[in-house]
Parts: sequence; C-alpha cells; structure tokens
Amino acid sequence: MPFKEDFTAFLNTDEHASQIVLQGRGDIINGILEREYIESNEISGYRPIITATTKDLECLNRGDIVEVDGVLYRYIYQEPDGPGMSQAVLEFAG
Repeated sequence: MPFKEDFTAFLNTDEHASQIVLQGRGDIINGILEREYIESNEISGYRPIITATTKDLECLNRGDIVEVDGVLYRYIYQEPDGPGMSQAVLEFAG
C-alpha cells in the first residue's frame, strides 16, 4: 500500500497557506508561497515558489498565470519535493 500523507493542516489557508487562483479557468488550489533568494554568477534575486500537493499542481501548464495574494505569476515548471508534495517554480507576470 503506498504511503499517503494528509496535508490538510499544512495547507490550511487560515494558518500557513494562500489560495492560488488559476487565471482564465478559476481553479483554486491551496499552497505556500515562498520567495527564495538565489545568487548565480554575481546575479541575485528572488525566485517565487509555491509548495502544494503534486496532485493539485498537475492542473498547471507552462505559461499559465496564477494569482497569489493579489500578485500575478507565470508558472514555469514543477519540482517534486517529497511524497505527494511538489514545488511550482514561478516568475513575476506583472
């Protein structure tokens, strides 16, 4: 039997998570937005990342626009982050 984790408490919008609204379709998922600081070749900046269930992130396609806390982001790709969780790498969309 595969390992199944309940992420309900972790992705509770009253505590840690935000609602992520997929523009154009209106789909809503819960996830945690982080702005990871990165440096490479003397260039630095912030990379927005959403941590959510892998299943919820499957509805996103490269280039989709999502809104998180009133800010628009473009979905780039997804990185698995453990059993049932993934990180969606984003960029600012305006």
